[in-house]
Amino acid sequence: LALRCAGFNNVDLKAAAELGITVVRVPAYSPEAIAEHTVGMMLSLNRRIHRAYQRTRDANFSLEGLTGFNMHNRTAGI
Repeated sequence: LALRCAGFNNVDLKAAAELGITVVRVPAYSPEAIAEHTVGMMLSLNRRIHRAYQRTRDANFSLEGLTGFNMHNRTAGI
């Protein structure tokens, strides 16, 4: 069983071993790309990019409810 992730937490390793199933993973699965994607999602959510796209698609160019907040000097927690 090949997992495309860093962890094993969603696999019963003992049961897999008893059934003779080898479980492998990618321990350092692209941490930079994951971090970049996270920052991109933060910006997209803050600026409500998807909602703006949907409105534009529907020819609604209202800016109401689309204003995010300034992320300068903010702290993000994990």
